[in-house]
Amino acid sequence: MQEWGIRGQVRAISFNSESDLYPSLPNIYFEAAPHEARALEQAKAHGRYWLFKLKGYETPEQAHELRGKVFGLPRDLLPPPGEGEVYLSDLEGLEVRNTADLKVGEVVGFLQVGENDVMRIARQEGDEALIPYRPEFIATTSFEGNFLRLTELAEGLL
Repeated sequence: MQEWGIRGQVRAISFNSESDLYPSLPNIYFEAAPHEARALEQAKAHGRYWLFKLKGYETPEQAHELRGKVFGLPRDLLPPPGEGEVYLSDLEGLEVRNTADLKVGEVVGFLQVGENDVMRIARQEGDEALIPYRPEFIATTSFEGNFLRLTELAEGLL
């Protein structure tokens, strides 16, 4: 987040730029302190950014304390993913298997590289591999089985 304007607004980039959820929220939460909610008075799209007016933040100096903070929402406030969609955070902790169905690692997080989401995979050998989270690299995702199977193409990146 970054302070914006003279009325204590903050400007933020959303990880989901297509979301229209923000104006309906009563609060936003900060990643470092998820239990700490800030009352949201107004949210409006501003190009590729969102402008938020938070209760108690009336000046740019007050808003400055939020600079660089990452905000989010508790999972129970998020709408369910649509057909064929997942929340990337739901993939964290899944076992990663190769085409022979052998464990090669575990999904430990994601990076955003340009317009692409890239999985961070902690490999069995102790290092980390980066695999784009795209259909040509993912053969199967099983939440019931707690695993994700890579395609042959993805195996070449391990």
